[in-house]
Formats: sequence, structure tokens, C-alpha cells
Amino acid sequence: MNQRSWSLTQRLLLVGCLAACAGTLSLAACSGGQKSDADAGVDAGPVVDAGVDAGPVDAGVDAGPVDAGPPPTAHFRLLHVIADATAAKYDVYAKNAKGNQKVASSVGYLGATDFVELPPGFYSIELRPAGSPDTDAPRLATAQVNLDLNVGTTFIATGLLNSNLEADKARILIIKDNFEPPDLLETSIRLVNASPDAPALGASTGNDFAFNVAAVPRFGISQTPAFVSDHAFSVRLGTGTPLTQISATFPLLSSIDQIWSYVIVAGRYNAKSQEDSSLALVLLENDHASVVVLQNPVIYALNLTDDESQLDGFVTTTTDAVEPPPADVDGGMDEADAGSGPIVSAPNKLFPRLGQGQLSVPVSISASDHVKVEFFKHHDELERPDEMPLATLELGKTEPKQAYFVVVSGQSAMDAMVPVTAKALKENFAKDDTKARVRLFNAAATWGTVTVGSVSGGHITNPFFSDVAFNGDSGESGVAIPPATYDMGVAPSGSTTPDVVFSVTLDPGQKGFLIPADHAGLTPPQSLLFVDTTQQRWSAAEIPAE
Repeated sequence: MNQRSWSLTQRLLLVGCLAACAGTLSLAACSGGQKSDADAGVDAGPVVDAGVDAGPVDAGVDAGPVDAGPPPTAHFRLLHVIADATAAKYDVYAKNAKGNQKVASSVGYLGATDFVELPPGFYSIELRPAGSPDTDAPRLATAQVNLDLNVGTTFIATGLLNSNLEADKARILIIKDNFEPPDLLETSIRLVNASPDAPALGASTGNDFAFNVAAVPRFGISQTPAFVSDHAFSVRLGTGTPLTQISATFPLLSSIDQIWSYVIVAGRYNAKSQEDSSLALVLLENDHASVVVLQNPVIYALNLTDDESQLDGFVTTTTDAVEPPPADVDGGMDEADAGSGPIVSAPNKLFPRLGQGQLSVPVSISASDHVKVEFFKHHDELERPDEMPLATLELGKTEPKQAYFVVVSGQSAMDAMVPVTAKALKENFAKDDTKARVRLFNAAATWGTVTVGSVSGGHITNPFFSDVAFNGDSGESGVAIPPATYDMGVAPSGSTTPDVVFSVTLDPGQKGFLIPADHAGLTPPQSLLFVDTTQQRWSAAEIPAE
């Protein structure tokens, strides 16, 4: 498998400022030289040794028979993105009338073979578990496919092995590498939707956020390529009819050297970002290299201030100095490879019009060294206001595939006893299929430290959470609570007599944040919120007091 040697951090550092302005996961591509005609599968005719004069050589020298060179070959490659086989590795076989030949070994999930060269003809491409004898039945196989001299072929093993549904069962996509040649200093991109549970996906590759790649159905490929002329750019995946909702953002780097690339959406669209099969992009370029990038960090924000005004949240990312890549990545060093100083994005309004009690959509940012989030009262302009923010959060270094929960709470009045603050929590619940995992966050600014638990006979008899201070929480892994419907009481610390009781239903395997909150500064709090993180897209529900 030919994977590039730049680290993910090195690839993303140069584009941190682009990813922060995108709406709601990161992919980086290094330079790739343009293939020669022979490499590209172009039939060069009977003359094989390009540039060699096959006529008379040196007078008086017996040149003997002209060396015809190696026979012409066809070429293909295969990518493994079978979403329910993330731990599996496969051997790749090419079978024709003459026999069955192993052409690649132990191809892992999100991995691609180099281009395989074979005599032109019809072949069936087969996958077997790594190390299995070739007499075993293949796990997946294509029908006979013509591998010819005129164009390369890309095979993508995708879908779900454990499904029999036509909509998502495992298959091998067959794509002929018919790319329209890009102009000088351009990259030609075609989008492949290889996610087994994704809706139709379009893409935006320009800095104007316009969708220039039409929606591609599941297991489909865009028919018209997008052309990119910027060294650093982003692919923003979009859904809806028309395309409106940005669902994921991936910053890329390109050599802009007349290359073409497949941008392949892989993994489960609806999987949690921490899962092995979560959404990822794979870049396959014409220079045989593959680059894999997992989801960007994601931020959710929740407005629990006492003021009914809407909030705007601005995000600024900073990436530390970029180290130069290894010299052998692209065969040498140029000015762009020499590294750079810190890259600081402009503040971007990524959380607009966040109402009281409202949970934002997931916002994808770059994996950066420093992230700052500032909250202001809503205004219509896109630029950051000159005034002091209501709250500032220094999120620090963000990590790929990590989800962050930012809670804004407190009182917005100038003379407030409890000013507005923003607190960030990582979503790192322990895995538990039989019980619910719940984490308490205390956003009740006027109440102080609380104890929360199940109520019986007018008292909290089973305290699930004890002595949790304002803006405090009960721990990352969450408390394991048996599934049931509870009368959940909230009491001041040190008391077992609840001031407020709520009916809370918890299911097996459910995960979420339980949040007592103020309503306009009333004491005791009059609501309890549950932010459910069980699914890939979080949801928030207010539980009224009994």
C-alpha cells in the first residue's frame, strides 16, 4: 500500500484557517506528479520505447534486432472501504481464462493498492481474507471487466458484508479513469459517494461555499469534474434538495500540478465520530498515492443564558509553525515545502442566532493547535463586533474525530452576580450496551451545588450525582444508570429533599448530558434538559417539572 509519509498534522496545518470558516469532519493531499502516457494507460502504438529512434543507429555498428521492450500492459487499483469490515484485510486476485493470480496482499480498511499492471484483457477481480488459499470462495468478486490499454480502472470495495439489502450490501464499484485533463496549475476532482448509509451528497470546493458538484447518489460518482486552482482548499459535503446543508468539511492540500483525483466519501455517514467506521474521505490521485483523513473535530453549542436574546458564536483557529515535509514526499523541496509561521484564521461566525435553550447544529473545524470561541449578543453583520464578548472560551488543541460540547450559561446583565461563561466538555462516554450513560452538567447559575437522583417517598433515595457545582460536571465516562423511567429529583447539596422533580426515561445504550438550568434566573431551576448524544446527530429536549 502506497500511503504518503506526511503526518495528518503537517497536512492540515497549512489550511487551518480555511476549515474554521466552513460549516459543520480532514483530508490533506500532497503533491503528485503527472503520469506519463505509458503510466496513464494511453496506447502509444507499436513504438514502445518512447524517445528512442528505432531506425539505423550508428553506421558500421551491427545493432542486431531492435529490442521491442516489455509488452504493453493495462493497469488497475483497488480501495477497501467496506464499513463493517474495518478490522479485515484482504488479498486481491485477478482471474481470467488462464488462471487466478494474487496481485496484492493484506489490503486494510481505508487502504488502496498501488496500480497493478497486467496484460490487457478480461478479468474478474476477487477479494479473499488475507492468507486464505486461492481455492477458497472469494468474499467479493466482480464480473468479467475489460482492462484495456486506453484507460486505467479503479475498483472500490464498499457496502456492508452483513447486509442483504440492495441499498447497502457489499459490492465492488468499477470506475474507468476517464478524467478530463485539467489545465496547467489545476486539479480535476470527481466525487465518489461510497458510504453505505449516506444520502445523496454534493460538494463545494470553492471559497464562495457554492456547490459546484451536483448531488451524487449512494454508490455513485459525479459525472462532471470540479476544477480547483487554489493550493489550499476545502471539500464541503452537502445534502438536501436543493443542496443547502453542509454536513462535513475536509480541508485539502494540492500540488496544483495538472493532477486528477477521486475524492471518495467512505465509512458510515451516521456513525459516531469515535467509531472505526465513521465518515472519512480518501483521496486517490493519478500518481498512485492514497491519502486518508478522518473527521474534523466537531463542536456543538448550547445557549443556557438567562437572557432571551440570541447569541452569535465566533471561532478563531491558530495553527503553529508548519514543519517542512520529508524531501522524498514529492522528490524534492520547493518554496512551499519550506514551512511557515503560525496560521491564524479570521474570527468566523459559525454559531449564528443561537436562541435560549437551543442546541446548535454540529460545526466542523480544523484540528488546530489553539481554538478560541467567543459569544456575543446577536447582530446581523458577519464580522466580529468590536465590543467585549459576553464569554470567551479557550478550547486549546483540538483532536480529529473528537466531539466537543460547549455550554454557555449565566446571567447577561452588566451587574450580574453570575456572569455569562462558556464551558467545553469532551464527549467521551464509556461504551455500555445494557445501561444508559449519563453525565450531569450543572447550568443552574442561581442555585449553586446540587445533588440529583431518583426519588421515593419524597426523598432522593438513590443519588446518581452528588455535590456538582455550577459549571461543574460529573465526569467524562458518564454514570451507568439502569434503563427505566425515574422520578428524578434535584436538591441543594447536603439535602435529600428535592425542590423540583422531573420524569426521566433512560434506554439501554443511551448516552447524554443531563442539565439542570435556570429560567430567567428563577430559583429553583424550572427545567431539566437532556442532550442525547447516542446518535451521530445530537438532539436536545426540555423536560418540564412535575
